[in-house]
Amino acid sequence: MASAFLPHRIETRRSFVATDEVTKRFVDVERFGALCKACRNYNAKWTCPPFDFEPLEYWAQYRQLEVICFVIEFPPPHLTPPNTPPRKSTR
Repeated sequence: MASAFLPHRIETRRSFVATDEVTKRFVDVERFGALCKACRNYNAKWTCPPFDFEPLEYWAQYRQLEVICFVIEFPPPHLTPPNTPPRKSTR
């Protein structure tokens, strides 16, 4: 029986970034607050606002935030979109 999973490799990358750098470069409370309010999950999931705290004030308690990234790599034959015709030989 063939596996239902594609072959892949997962790499975990971690970095500590100054909290003020993250909030200045990547956090736009007005913009994302409006996007959240338009989402059906707003006030429906614990991970979604409104929160009983202010995220910027909460983050300000810390000098650094740990950013964790998972990079998933698939071998080249598995990167071709489904139903893509095979390439014609140039030979």
